[in-house]
Amino acid sequence: MNSTHIQRKIEDSQKLERLFHSVGDRNLGEVTIMLYLTILSRFPTQDDTKAIAEYAESAPSKCDAMVDLAWALISSDEFFYRH
Repeated sequence: MNSTHIQRKIEDSQKLERLFHSVGDRNLGEVTIMLYLTILSRFPTQDDTKAIAEYAESAPSKCDAMVDLAWALISSDEFFYRH
């Protein structure tokens, strides 16, 4: 999952790029929901949202946290089995 092919798809995706950078204009929860819907086709649980908010506080930027979230979702078993 950490191939350059997958990395390029994430980096070149206009939709994901807009989501990553919209965290400044939207609240973190909205962007989190949009990433979950885009990648896993479901809403995040309350535990997911809480963990992401805690992680975002320690990340260099909220945009970086959203990129990390996208990678985590794409690397998850749930994504693997659905897609």
